[in-house]
Amino acid sequence: MSLYKTIQTERQNALGKDRVKYNLFGVLIAEVQRKTTAEDVEDSVIIQTTKKLLESVNETLKVASNEQLEAEKVLLEDLLPKQLSEDELKEIMISAIAADPSMSEKKNMFPYLKANYEGLYDGKTANALFSQIGG
Repeated sequence: MSLYKTIQTERQNALGKDRVKYNLFGVLIAEVQRKTTAEDVEDSVIIQTTKKLLESVNETLKVASNEQLEAEKVLLEDLLPKQLSEDELKEIMISAIAADPSMSEKKNMFPYLKANYEGLYDGKTANALFSQIGG
């Protein structure tokens, strides 16, 4: 099941039981619908939107803490896929270069990472690691 369908289902299941989840997932669905009219929304769109909402929640939490925001933060973090560690990302890059020397060029490596690991790594971290391995 796609992440979008999962969110829709979870929202319906939260109706009358978990107000924070119901409202937050409603906001997430509305944000996604502003970006696309497609029925089958790609997970990358959900992940991007979730990260944006999480960033907003984190910024607000720096100024004022409250129970609802803490609950929203947990819900949003649970939606995101586990991020690759720096070591894992570095190993992926090294292996890709070993398998195909043309991957030592940024113009080849980053489309490869995006195609195979989108949403699982931070672009700034990937760029720094790529520089370290001699790319």
